[in-house]
Amino acid sequence: MLRGLSTRLFSAALIPPLLLQIRVLIFPNNSLGPPPPPPPSPEEARQIRSKAASDILSLIPQPVARTFFAVHGDGGIENETETMREEIEERLLGWIDDVEMNKYLVYAILEYVVLKLVPEMKDKTPSELLAERGVDILDFQEGEEATEKAKVKVNGAWAGQ
Repeated sequence: MLRGLSTRLFSAALIPPLLLQIRVLIFPNNSLGPPPPPPPSPEEARQIRSKAASDILSLIPQPVARTFFAVHGDGGIENETETMREEIEERLLGWIDDVEMNKYLVYAILEYVVLKLVPEMKDKTPSELLAERGVDILDFQEGEEATEKAKVKVNGAWAGQ
């Protein structure tokens, strides 16, 4: 049954129209689409961050927000709201400006995706996985330049330099 299904779905006559339809879906009008908008100016970025902080604050009930941000009721409602909004801007949204934090976040997401795709990498190094799959990596030095290059041996045959 599975063989019949796969031969009907992946027959030679159906693959070209399927690929054309996929291309039309991904690239409408046979182009990549409009260019991305320019990055916001520093003033626009501040306004966007302020709006995001206000939106986040509107989702939190007022008594919970006062307790969480340790705001006392002696400054008036507008002053309290402004203080809590500034706190959200600095503490919750401020990490976006930190280059090192963004780099760490991207690496953590990349590591998560790779481990989801190749779960055996959690316990073994890439070299161990390649050796387990029959690929040997040998380092050697070449001539006076002493540059390191790798020769890969796949199942007993050399596959390049």
